[in-house]
Amino acid sequence: MTSTLAVYEMYVPNRPPLEQRVLDAMSGRSPARVPTNAGQYCGSKLSDVGKQLFAKSLEFEKAFVEAGGLLASGVDPTGYGGALPGYGDQRNFELLHESRI
Repeated sequence: MTSTLAVYEMYVPNRPPLEQRVLDAMSGRSPARVPTNAGQYCGSKLSDVGKQLFAKSLEFEKAFVEAGGLLASGVDPTGYGGALPGYGDQRNFELLHESRI
């Protein structure tokens, strides 16, 4: 299974904003079109769903690994556009480490 937590994180309020180095790696007008934090991305109703989705994803991935599953990390090109290859992969690793998976 592939974890794409870096994509889900954008839907969760009070998470760190995108790093400037990620925005700098984008071309053209892309940085201006990508929200830099969840406050810009979603309203309060979506924030509640985002928190629940993120927490359930972490819970599921942890249970999956504990049951012997192999967890990979990747980025999702259909997400909000801020989880770039390499940078998003690193952020996934940081999130997995943060959640003790």
